[in-house]
Amino acid sequence: MQNINNQLDQNVHRGAIKTSLLIMTAITLNMAVANVEAKEQDIYDIPASSLKAVLSQFADESGIALSAESTLIKNEKSQGLHGQYTIQQGLDILFKDSGLSWRLTEANTLIVRYKSDDLGVINLDAIMIEDDQIGHSAENSISRKRNAPNAITSIEAGQLNQFGDQPLGDTLRRLPGVTFGDANRAREVQLRALSSKYTQVLVNNRSLIDGSSSRSVQVDRIPSSLVERVDIIHAPLASQDGQGAAGSLNIVWKNTDFTPRTEMGVGGGYLEDTAGVGDVSILNAGEIGAFRYALLGGVQVQRRNENENVYEFKGDGTPDGGSTKPNERKYNQLNLVPAFELDVGERNMIRFEPSYLYTEEIRYNPISKLSKDQLSTTEINIKKRKRVRENVGLLTSWQHELSSMSDFTVSLDTQKGSENTKRDETKFKPVNEFDSQKLKTQKKEFTRISPAILFNHSIGNNELSWGGDFSQSKREEGDVTNGVAVDTSIVDIKENRLNGFVQNIWQVNDQIMLTSGLRLEDSSTKTTGVDGLSQTQSNLFALPSLNIVNKLGEQTDLRIGVARTLRRPGLNELSPTISDESGTLFDPDSAGNPTLSPESIWGLDTGIDHYFYNGSGLASVNVFARKFSDKIENIRELEGTRYVSRPKNIGDGQVFGVELEGRLPLDILELPNVTLWANATYIDSEVDTASGESRRFLEQNDAVANLGLDWFVSSWRSTFSVSTNWVSGYDQTVKNNDNSSTKTTLTSLNRLDMSAKTDLSKDVSLSLSLLNLLAPSQTQTDKIVLASGDLDSFTKATESTDRSVYLRLNWKF
Repeated sequence: MQNINNQLDQNVHRGAIKTSLLIMTAITLNMAVANVEAKEQDIYDIPASSLKAVLSQFADESGIALSAESTLIKNEKSQGLHGQYTIQQGLDILFKDSGLSWRLTEANTLIVRYKSDDLGVINLDAIMIEDDQIGHSAENSISRKRNAPNAITSIEAGQLNQFGDQPLGDTLRRLPGVTFGDANRAREVQLRALSSKYTQVLVNNRSLIDGSSSRSVQVDRIPSSLVERVDIIHAPLASQDGQGAAGSLNIVWKNTDFTPRTEMGVGGGYLEDTAGVGDVSILNAGEIGAFRYALLGGVQVQRRNENENVYEFKGDGTPDGGSTKPNERKYNQLNLVPAFELDVGERNMIRFEPSYLYTEEIRYNPISKLSKDQLSTTEINIKKRKRVRENVGLLTSWQHELSSMSDFTVSLDTQKGSENTKRDETKFKPVNEFDSQKLKTQKKEFTRISPAILFNHSIGNNELSWGGDFSQSKREEGDVTNGVAVDTSIVDIKENRLNGFVQNIWQVNDQIMLTSGLRLEDSSTKTTGVDGLSQTQSNLFALPSLNIVNKLGEQTDLRIGVARTLRRPGLNELSPTISDESGTLFDPDSAGNPTLSPESIWGLDTGIDHYFYNGSGLASVNVFARKFSDKIENIRELEGTRYVSRPKNIGDGQVFGVELEGRLPLDILELPNVTLWANATYIDSEVDTASGESRRFLEQNDAVANLGLDWFVSSWRSTFSVSTNWVSGYDQTVKNNDNSSTKTTLTSLNRLDMSAKTDLSKDVSLSLSLLNLLAPSQTQTDKIVLASGDLDSFTKATESTDRSVYLRLNWKF
């Protein structure tokens, strides 16, 4: 058997090498034929539509990459383009009678202005026309950052997909301040290295529920190939749900752009020492008269290993047992997220946005318990789990234009999520003798219905918006063990929320923009157990916010933001049901707490952004602070003979941090089309608990940083990239309820990724990615120190990570 495995490994490695050589050969061959002259004539047959849509199709057919974020062309129409023209001739025709003038710079940047604009006044919107998709995506992101009324960081599809990461979570690691808490996981985003509970995840500015009834969807369920853009909102606005204390992550599907096109992608790869992975995605968008559609969806198979070895020792260092925990997970996923819009007359627009997310997780987790001397295995507990998560939703909205300066939108958001888990635990003790088997089924259902209304008014230099929404969320759960329903685990949780806000964006003058707002959030949460007894909590919070943007010059902005946010417990955190794990201090059982209160957090963000190299360079520094009241943390305590981790309101705390972000074109070193980019976040925290303890926040990394390099070779139409991601470890000490202390040390983690992407033609591109090349391991050491100061025992747990290779072909029709 071992020989077969060795032979298989050799074949896989040889196959990976052959694949790599094939891709590099394709790139090399492409170098010889990729020099496309901008002055060549092409034949165009582009139908009349909006100027933005026509320009986009013109870019596709001419072989150039086009990104249009210009407000000048937003409402312009075009008669299309028919005939044989050069790029310059085509642009002359497209902008004819538009009231706009244009020119191409030497860097192939299209500058658009009103013809009546004074040439000495800088009032330009830039549209990038060049082959460097990574470069112009980055420049669009920088432009979006500068035009926002609050502090944000943005990344577009060109950058998102450069490294070929299959799940979106792995892509997000390269964004400022993003961590995930575990060596292999990329599920629950942690902005600014704080707990994922302080990060709000939105999809198309909409809160998408998860089957587990947490307040956000796990991002590894979303393929990066379906995403057009990701925005990190550092400083919140009153118009947004008030739960993003660390920040909000807004994921924008590709279904928001109805430009006529068809795109398809197929990818495949291999996870080291495991098996193959792959994905298929498709987008078909267009318009028929007043009807617009975007059909977007994909399937993917991904794998993750969370293998861990745990070794336990007595205080004097003598071995005291442990376990080895292989943990192989396979995910089969389907995502369907189309969108439809219909213009009804000149003043009405109806939008339908259905969604269906399906994830099947298959886990194989054989745990071998070691003898006291750690030299042999005394028992094996084979854990198998199949978990199916489904999310079904429909967002329907009607937008009505009251006048050229006012409109309102009425919407109804309905969602249903479910999580069904089947567990099979079979124990052999000794290793060759059957001991016991436990079969367990868990079912959770989560529903939400939310009507909303939004008004927008343009009044002089003010953009006023106000509105409100109501939402009702309900969670039901039940467990069956060995065919018998467990009454104590049947819990119903219902939450009603009523929110209202008013917000105004005031352009004070050419230099200052002031955004002020107030949000009111009223909630009532009711938890009912199998005994019929219930607990109800009601809260009303006023959440003010103020953001100021001051342009210190043509290239420098100062931003200040102050806001109050919340951290509401997830409905799963309110359930008292105990989920069995090992019941040890290192691997405790878990349960919720129906008495939890929301956290109240005041925040300050202030920073300076400097832009250079015609908008392609960025240097940014931001300082942030947060003050927490009634902070919630998961506390491990001994309940009977087993340790259980429950969330509790433990006291008040504060956070201080610094964020750095930069993008530097290396033209200064005479390296054209080479760009260095980096970001780093440092954070310090302190909490004063009700027991009188003063310490750092639990499981909080001290710092996270990224460094990368993009090299675009125009004559080859290829981009080569390398990036490294570093996440620090931490040292923490927590007092236990028996007066002992747990001292935890976690080592840092460093990843290295490389990629090469080439345009084989104007419609076909091929990318090769080599991910996590260093394959580091991470070790956590937990020491139990008695009240006397003596070391009672300690545990070392090491989790390994794996390399992967991925190949993806994308083409447009």
